[in-house]
Amino acid sequence: MGLVILYGVLTFLQLCHWYLEDPSEVTVVLPSGVVPRLIGGVFPPPMPPTERYISNITLAAGRKPGDIILKSCVVQEEVSAPRMFPRIGNARVWQVTYKVDVVGPDGRNTIYIDRSAVVLVP
Repeated sequence: MGLVILYGVLTFLQLCHWYLEDPSEVTVVLPSGVVPRLIGGVFPPPMPPTERYISNITLAAGRKPGDIILKSCVVQEEVSAPRMFPRIGNARVWQVTYKVDVVGPDGRNTIYIDRSAVVLVP
């Protein structure tokens, strides 16, 4: 019983990392119960990146501070066919691309941000 609760807590934390945090260099591995809505499941794509994340990206690209997000939307959502991954097993890659329009002292700019996760296949 304790092992089942531990598995449930770990699953919840992985989902929170994927849905609530900003994109990172770490690929999130989601359990097999997570089926994207795109292929008939109930899970929608994660939230768009936060204003703080966008600000950090634009500053790193050499833009002046003060950018404001005008619009953020999902441009592409793709779920690959199951395949074998070393150390993980059979899984699908779930990739979501966001288009973020910003305006600031340097003018208008469009930024594309990818978020990826690996969803285990039972």
